[in-house]
Amino acid sequence: VPIWLGQKFVIAPNVGVAYVKNAGTILAVGLTFRIYQNTGRLMPYWGVRGGSVITMPKGGGSTSINGAGVFYGGEFFINPRFSFAIEEQVNSTFSSPSTISTATALLATIHF
Repeated sequence: VPIWLGQKFVIAPNVGVAYVKNAGTILAVGLTFRIYQNTGRLMPYWGVRGGSVITMPKGGGSTSINGAGVFYGGEFFINPRFSFAIEEQVNSTFSSPSTISTATALLATIHF
């Protein structure tokens, strides 16, 4: 759920929950900061994000992985309330061992 702070700046909290049968629950929480380069139907952007993924196995206990990333992408607005985006990412985790990875993400967003 993006929170617009002007025409070109967005803060978006991220929350995800997944239940894996016979394994446990995965909880992901984070925060994304996105800056758009211009306004219109197609809006290129860049930004940063950070967050944690917490794994809670069925047997008890939990582990967490903290990470951060930078990205560049473009968002196409079908209408003012719905958009699709694609972005290229460079992400890093701060657990042991630390990792650096690249990814491509496809996003669909409902704007309130």
